[in-house]
Amino acid sequence: MCIDRYSLELTVETKCLSLNRYTYGRKQSNAYIIPAAWLALWSAAGPIGIMVGSLTGGRLQDRYGRRSSLALGSLLSIVAAALCFVSDRPDEIDSRRGVFLAGKLLQGFAIGMLICMSQTYMSEVLPTTLRGPTIALLPMFTLFGQLIGAIIIHFSSKSGSSDYYRTAFASQWVVSVFTLTCAVFLPESPAWLLRVNEVCKAQKSKRRLNLAEEDMDAPSSAPMDSNDTSFLQCFQDVHRRRTIIVSFSSVLPQLFGLTLFSHASYFLGMVGMPAQTSLIFLILGILLGLLSTFASIWSVKQFGRRILSLSSLGAASVLWLSMGIVGCFPGDFKIW
Repeated sequence: MCIDRYSLELTVETKCLSLNRYTYGRKQSNAYIIPAAWLALWSAAGPIGIMVGSLTGGRLQDRYGRRSSLALGSLLSIVAAALCFVSDRPDEIDSRRGVFLAGKLLQGFAIGMLICMSQTYMSEVLPTTLRGPTIALLPMFTLFGQLIGAIIIHFSSKSGSSDYYRTAFASQWVVSVFTLTCAVFLPESPAWLLRVNEVCKAQKSKRRLNLAEEDMDAPSSAPMDSNDTSFLQCFQDVHRRRTIIVSFSSVLPQLFGLTLFSHASYFLGMVGMPAQTSLIFLILGILLGLLSTFASIWSVKQFGRRILSLSSLGAASVLWLSMGIVGCFPGDFKIW
């Protein structure tokens, strides 16, 4: 996929909430406030759905194939976007919040399936020399997803319509239809076809993927059997260390506050920053992230992963601490 689905949709929804607090919030002291409990639920709904969707998607794609898992995840994503699209229609505010929560949960479930499928598919069809560079592009795709979401909000907010945020929610259907179209035309993974003893279909799929001829006949005589594998083996023997490394790499973005940063536009609006100004801050942050991603391609080779990880986490810790200290002092601080 050309962009990060979760980042795009999270940016769209977070920014829509920040600009339309009157739909999901209650008026307090001349301002519409969304309770912290609901913000926490919405923030947790996506990751929870992704975890469940990944576990479910792993089972489904092993049984029915990678293309079927991609198609199902895309269809569920369409339904989830529809729930978010109509979440402002119920009369009761708790009903609106509940419908949006359901959409977030289902959306996370769908994205979990898509993430699981896409990573499995890339590991099975990409040549070994291309796997590293392809994985290195994932942070860039994440930022591109956020940038596209911010641009969608920027232009839709200038339409003058009172419910322009519905247009932003509807824009998520475009990405879902794109992935659904990919599921129709994408060749099935040859590795999965071999596991289910479909050798002829695996050969045909490899030809469509334009793989080297010398790689086509090598695995056909010995299809891989996954019946004896289980999740428990990930925590046994030598696999335990690999599991810890992969888990730490996945959690690392959360350690420097990526999830909290995704809600920065909402918090900036809460402290009085105009909506368009907070959007500019969001876009600037994304552009700086893209620049740092390009710089990391060179710096990783020069300094290594450990030094870069420790220095980045250290700098992020100092910045978060400084913001926390500033927030402890009363006063009217304005930088715009």
